[in-house]
Amino acid sequence: MISKKETDQVQMMLGFPGFNYNEKENYAEGVLNTILGGSMSSRLFIQIRERRGLAYMIRSGSDNFRDTGYVYVRAGLEAKNINKAIEVIKKEIERICEKGVSKKELADAKTHIRGAFTLSLEDSSAQANYYASEALFSKNMEDPEERLQKIEKITNEDIIKVAREVFKWNQMRVAIIGNVEKKDVKF
Repeated sequence: MISKKETDQVQMMLGFPGFNYNEKENYAEGVLNTILGGSMSSRLFIQIRERRGLAYMIRSGSDNFRDTGYVYVRAGLEAKNINKAIEVIKKEIERICEKGVSKKELADAKTHIRGAFTLSLEDSSAQANYYASEALFSKNMEDPEERLQKIEKITNEDIIKVAREVFKWNQMRVAIIGNVEKKDVKF
């Protein structure tokens, strides 16, 4: 038997058009997503989960393909918290679009990316997947260190530029899985 509490749980995704696999903006977009929702010290994790208790899971990320890509914010939460969570997500995104990120956030994100990427490549199947993706999708294959060097060059101005290019509210798409009425969701 499913309890009422379980039926109140929903999965929500806000999606925005992103970049294809070969676009240079992917480096800044990766740093942006790390700061926005890519770790337990990210803005969304702290604001939505830790400070307000609105979600049990919150993250942002992207997928990039040969000819297209998308950026997303995902959350697992109770249905009653959807509108509050969307409000906080929008506020954090707008802060980044207007002011960018702090020097500490930028440095910490680059360190996080370097560490996570380096650790992930210790697994031989992850290495194979990395090089297979490069071979299949990249116009100019780059080794992991070349990628990390490009990430190190990302500035706050790059973050602002990419955030403004990606986060256009009139292009946002919302998907919610769970017992929620469309009319009850405000964005």
